[in-house]
Amino acid sequence: MKYVNDCADFAQRLTPNCVNLIAPYFIKEARFDDYFVRQLEKMNIDIIAYQDGVGVNHTALEDSARFYEILYKAHEKASRARLWADMELFYFEDGDGGNLLPADFNKRIIRQMENISPFVDKILCYQYIGIMNKPGTDIIAGHPDSLRLYEQYSAWYNQYKNKK
Repeated sequence: MKYVNDCADFAQRLTPNCVNLIAPYFIKEARFDDYFVRQLEKMNIDIIAYQDGVGVNHTALEDSARFYEILYKAHEKASRARLWADMELFYFEDGDGGNLLPADFNKRIIRQMENISPFVDKILCYQYIGIMNKPGTDIIAGHPDSLRLYEQYSAWYNQYKNKK
């Protein structure tokens, strides 16, 4: 807590109008209890974008909504930092290790968004270079499925955008 607040204070001194965002890991440890709420109240952070842990198999897809609901309740009670999600767009090739590969948008990522969106203000997409690549790009970094992920996401986004 001290480290996070010291970093936030330093950032404010360097850039007075900055927004402080952190992305903690391991949402399974979140609790809706007085201790956790007091920790949130003491943090000088504007936004907390919790990593969902689905891509690295620390959180089961079907449990993510329950964990974000707990975080939502704690943030509401603390009346502190906005709650965002840092959603993983990848999976480990070997279950909990090996190469990171692009997840399938239609089979998994859309379900991640549906699970957590009722509880967060925004969803960030957590990826590494090579997880999503635009087709036709001169240089492709990563796995060939990165092109498919980009196409799936683009199709969803364009459909969503046209509904507005």
